[in-house]
Amino acid sequence: MGDPSGVGPETIVKSLHKNPKLIGRCLVIGDSFVLSGISKALGLRVKLNLIDLANVPRKNFSYGKRDPRYGRAALEYIDTALVMLARGGSRALVTAPVNKASVAASGVRFTGHTEYLADSAKTKRFAMMLMGGPLKVTL
Repeated sequence: MGDPSGVGPETIVKSLHKNPKLIGRCLVIGDSFVLSGISKALGLRVKLNLIDLANVPRKNFSYGKRDPRYGRAALEYIDTALVMLARGGSRALVTAPVNKASVAASGVRFTGHTEYLADSAKTKRFAMMLMGGPLKVTL
């Protein structure tokens, strides 16, 4: 789901609403409180296939805010997905953006998704690829 207060929850809800055939093929790891809140705000009803970590504090939650608790939550989503991948429970990983400052404020040394995933995979050769339509751009 990425950063709970970032664009990830909105992107997930809008994408799956627009492409309902993907719902059965996608497992979202996130927080139902955040996802249901953004669904309601957007006026969209989407039944997500969700692993709810319920790890976002409800009190004073706000979208668009930097918070170490949100950074910690975002890493928990990634770590849960990585465990599933390692066990063969999933075939692919799609991540939503995280706020690097929120993650760093949580006490974790973090330079970015790409490096975090490479470290988890224990690889020295890696790159980030962005895809959209016919374009595939490796940074």
